[in-house]
Amino acid sequence: HAYETMYGMFLAQRMAEPLKMLEIVQASSACKMNVHFWDRFLPKATKWYAGLTPSCVEEGKNRGVFPKDLKAVFGNQGNAADRNKWIRQTDGHFDFIVDDSSPSNVHILETFMDLWPHIKPGGHYFMEHLQLGRDPTFQRQEWAMSDVLQSWIEQLLISKTCEHCVRDCVGHKCYRWKIPRNVCYIFCQLEACVIGKCITSDAGRPWSPRHQLDINDTKVASTAISCTSGIQVAYSLGHNAHTRKALTDKFSAHAYETMYGMFLAQHMDEPVKMLEIGLGCGMDYGVGGSVAFWDRFLPQATKWYAEFNSSCVEESKERGLIPKELNVVVGNQGDASVRKGWIAQTGGHFDFIVDDGSHRNDHLLATFLDLWPQIKPGGYYFMEDLQVANHRQFQPKWTLQGSKRCVVSDVLKVWIEQLLIPHGHLRPGGHRWKIPPDVCYVFCQMEACVIGKCITHSAGRPGSVCHSHEVDVEALRQSQGSDRFSEGCLQKAAKWSAKLT
Repeated sequence: HAYETMYGMFLAQRMAEPLKMLEIVQASSACKMNVHFWDRFLPKATKWYAGLTPSCVEEGKNRGVFPKDLKAVFGNQGNAADRNKWIRQTDGHFDFIVDDSSPSNVHILETFMDLWPHIKPGGHYFMEHLQLGRDPTFQRQEWAMSDVLQSWIEQLLISKTCEHCVRDCVGHKCYRWKIPRNVCYIFCQLEACVIGKCITSDAGRPWSPRHQLDINDTKVASTAISCTSGIQVAYSLGHNAHTRKALTDKFSAHAYETMYGMFLAQHMDEPVKMLEIGLGCGMDYGVGGSVAFWDRFLPQATKWYAEFNSSCVEESKERGLIPKELNVVVGNQGDASVRKGWIAQTGGHFDFIVDDGSHRNDHLLATFLDLWPQIKPGGYYFMEDLQVANHRQFQPKWTLQGSKRCVVSDVLKVWIEQLLIPHGHLRPGGHRWKIPPDVCYVFCQMEACVIGKCITHSAGRPGSVCHSHEVDVEALRQSQGSDRFSEGCLQKAAKWSAKLT
């Protein structure tokens, strides 16, 4: 597997913290579990293991395979009484849980529903081996855990009904599996997913991890930012320091500090190159709101913007609403020749791209397919405002790989299906849209998604970010202090996580 991706992304910056974890293992393979990895990866964590047998634990301790003080709870994951016993014996309150146990879809879902309330705010729930979800050797249901996760992602992206929606019914009541409370985001990679818990609620929006922190917006070194605290930084810098008014609707009408904080905050002092589609012409908050945010958030970056309305761009420069030297390319996002011209004018090779443009399904997907090759390895492609893709005015008749009238969220769900179940046994329609090359993961939060590009290929596995670098783990641990990385959480962690495993 390539699970260094998710563990590096979400846990590496916390390797020196006194976390509390639970790993659920298969009874048949419990004596081969990852005790030594977790002891090296999170040396200060309190570690619990479930699914073991007493004889296995005793034998492991006698042979020196397990430490004498190993914390274990016993029982069958498929038994609700045993799961409740695990909660009582461990006292719950976990920073994260790993389900590396039964391949049964029913067991995975029931265990999650019982244990999710015992994840702390800001914590994570990891699900491994989801590729077995449609394997007839293990399954007796017509559904797989992949179906459940895709349903929850749909509810994150399109959470409200509207008068002119493509789908007459959206929202929790329309889905077989209602998304649990406080699910902030879902991250899916090759054969596995992570479910992130909200930090706080804000204004009745259960998925928003809002913060009210005063941050010196002149300089915030990325070496002092973890993937979680980056959310706080993005939210603070997205507001006017004096009036607290949002510079852009990214942080007022939406909660995009989640994805930008998690993926970009660690690059704040790096000379990255970006392109944002949509300069804000015609928006209520005015032209250049996001320009001001990006200047504060990524002061060292080379920034390019694409805008449909060329006269608006010129007028805004003359009025001083945006800098005269601002790098802007213009044209209709829906025109393939225009998109090709953007690549030529900007030189391509972006660290990340943000699509906050027309929001039309045909434009979103055609633009992604043209610009995805211009994303550097390890880079990101952000898609905003995916909730409006369900509105009819954003849903013209068009064709993508032979299919008409699809919503972007449908395409993303098919790509997730292909990530989770890469070796056949896909659900009907699972081949409808082929996942683009080098997609490493898909991260979705409320109304938006991030598509991450692979750093390297490993053994032909398209989702792998494995590295063969030699890394001094102890030196890294000492240099980071409590939770600091100067390099991206995913990139640095993957180097030594692969070596540890």
